[in-house]
Amino acid sequence: MSLRTKSIVTILSITLLTLPAHAGFFSGLANAFSKVPGVGNLVDSAGNRYAHRKLSGKIRDLERDALRCQPLESDNGLTVRTFMRLQPGFPKWKRLKKLEKVAKKARDKAEEKSSNDKVRHCYAGCFIGQKLSYSSGVLAGFLKELKDASDCESSTRFELEDYYATVAGATAARKVNRCESFCGAPSVARADGSEMLKLAHRLKNR
Repeated sequence: MSLRTKSIVTILSITLLTLPAHAGFFSGLANAFSKVPGVGNLVDSAGNRYAHRKLSGKIRDLERDALRCQPLESDNGLTVRTFMRLQPGFPKWKRLKKLEKVAKKARDKAEEKSSNDKVRHCYAGCFIGQKLSYSSGVLAGFLKELKDASDCESSTRFELEDYYATVAGATAARKVNRCESFCGAPSVARADGSEMLKLAHRLKNR
């Protein structure tokens, strides 16, 4: 493919990605073009750049709002600025496109599975990990806690242990057929988020 053709395809890709799309994120046309031989890699590359830039902006906005809440929004000395150092990498744009819908379904199912908050976080991370990817589950956990921090409500303050519980579920996702078999196990259900994460890593390394 010539340099001129690549430039045209790249411009087309970005244009398609910025078109209004049903239910948020990106245009379905970009998804179709990403499957065209010789064009797919360029579309995916442009899609990742656009999606990651957009999400980075959203995270900066949430961080700005959360910083206004301090010192209300802290978790045993963990400040929003410290929590931001845990910001994970981003999944590819096609997974980001699906994340909002899958995360909502994960939350609803998690609420059905248990009344234990940490188990719910674990289940949600596992569900998203199985449906999309590990990085999607980790990102969902990070965004959930950052959103909790940004609303300035003491009832929804962010908790590092909640984030760890979500990451634990995402870590275990590929090692279990049913998320309940890990997140609902007695040893896991009794644990806090950081201990859940240790148990998930043991499972992963078997």
